[in-house]
Amino acid sequence: MSNPVTIISDKVVRMLNSIVYLVICASHRNGSTSVDITRSLGGLAPVHADIYHQGMVERALEDLQREGRVARAGSRWYRV
Repeated sequence: MSNPVTIISDKVVRMLNSIVYLVICASHRNGSTSVDITRSLGGLAPVHADIYHQGMVERALEDLQREGRVARAGSRWYRV
């Protein structure tokens, strides 16, 4: 039987990856930096604007890159 904390953590990571991917999909054709994505996520919930930080977004982007869903060119990230 799996640990409930691990199960919840995995779900939160998958949710964050999905949210970051949606922001990438909605971004302009010129790509987005991790700072741009963090600001966009902060705009979704202005009361809790600091809940998403750049480190979390970069980790999600790296996960998405390993899955082949996004690509990086310099400091910008693009949807594949």
